[in-house]
Amino acid sequence: MTRSPSGSSLRWPTAPPRRGTLILIVIAALGLGAGIVLTRGSAPQPLLALAGALLAFGLPGMALSRAMFAGPGMGRAERIALVIGIQLSLIVVCGFLLHLLRPGISPASWGSLLADITLVACAIAWLRSRGPAAAQASRPRAVTRPGSSWKVAIARASTGQLLMLVAAGLVAALALVVARAGVAMQPQTPWTALSIEAAEGGRAATLRVANAEGHPETYHLVVTIDGEPLTTIDTPTLADGATWTQTIELPSAGAFLRQVDVSLWRAADPLELAAYRSVRLSSRGVPGP
Repeated sequence: MTRSPSGSSLRWPTAPPRRGTLILIVIAALGLGAGIVLTRGSAPQPLLALAGALLAFGLPGMALSRAMFAGPGMGRAERIALVIGIQLSLIVVCGFLLHLLRPGISPASWGSLLADITLVACAIAWLRSRGPAAAQASRPRAVTRPGSSWKVAIARASTGQLLMLVAAGLVAALALVVARAGVAMQPQTPWTALSIEAAEGGRAATLRVANAEGHPETYHLVVTIDGEPLTTIDTPTLADGATWTQTIELPSAGAFLRQVDVSLWRAADPLELAAYRSVRLSSRGVPGP
């Protein structure tokens, strides 16, 4: 800015920057600052949280929306919806890419990637705002009647806007696919389920074993009643996801509380070690016939 000859006021040496350019400058400055903060682990925790929130909840989406639609032809509600859609898709895609790449997901890598995307998108938006397409978009247009079809709005859009709209849809679809694939690719902790329940009015007990170890497995079960051995069972080989069930008869006794304990070992587990799974059933005894 320069001072006027009279010295009473300040003025720009040329035409002042437009409002859209100032917004891009602010977005780029905030994105750069947030990226720098996240790459430095020594920053205070509140500052790290603020920088992460700026990159996670708005800056990249705002920059990309302005790069896609450089002109002022988009309404406020449409732009807000576009920013939210782009931002959510971008977070998922960036997280998946960082998971695949060598640096992995960390505040530094995540912040650097989103900050770079913000700066590049701001540069593209600024270049497009100075091009002929933006000048054409800034011209006054006929007001669309409320009853006009949405097809008319699409027909009036430029080729670049239509391509960007298709690209946004593809990014959203890719984000959904990546999210579902990421859930499927998460490592699953192997486990085996062992359960017992009373059967035949207390005269028997039903044992159930479910295999989710990720491979076929054979189990060895030891059943005791009131601390005394009752039976041992070697199950058949269960495929991953299969369930084995067997009902065992209990000896007759008076109507007092009884304890049935079941311990389970996998085929490769030494029996000298503690049981891999164990359950207990407490029930009233049933007199014999």
